[in-house]
Amino acid sequence: MPPPRPSASAQTIQDFYQANTNGIRAGLVLTMIGGTLTAPWVAAISTQLKRIEGRYSPLSYTQLGLGMLGVLLNDLAWIPFVGVWTCAAVQNVAIGIAVFHDKAQKVFPRWVGYFNIWTAVLFCPGSLLYFFKDGPFAWNGALSWWLVVVVFCAWFVVMFFAMRRAIHSHALEEQQTSEPLLR
Repeated sequence: MPPPRPSASAQTIQDFYQANTNGIRAGLVLTMIGGTLTAPWVAAISTQLKRIEGRYSPLSYTQLGLGMLGVLLNDLAWIPFVGVWTCAAVQNVAIGIAVFHDKAQKVFPRWVGYFNIWTAVLFCPGSLLYFFKDGPFAWNGALSWWLVVVVFCAWFVVMFFAMRRAIHSHALEEQQTSEPLLR
């Protein structure tokens, strides 16, 4: 971290890979594990969105489908991680819209909806990495790389605590509506 400069020569990139072969392999293994663990995370978010939407859940399925696509794209390399921001952005928009439509359940606080919309907007500079070899919009730049990575990490932390609260409240609802056990 960060990835090599996009303006680096082919020889520099070759030297980087030859000098860091085991580190790169270890990083790839960790990335594959992390990418795989994204699948149950995305499924858990979709489950909570389905609580909001009910039987017909287009936002939940949109978030689920794009999240699973993100699991696949995760393994491609640095450029798709940041440059294919649209999948993650639409996931965030789907979450945000679902939160705004939640009038009855109150699965997530309303600010979580706004946070997800802003996250989607802040992912947008990732699309500029294809056009720049240096500066803030290069794939290792302040906006195309660092902003997107920091926003993603912040989103993950915020959603972890929001999901924890939602799952806990769902469990309490289930306890209150279930019949007492016969003794």
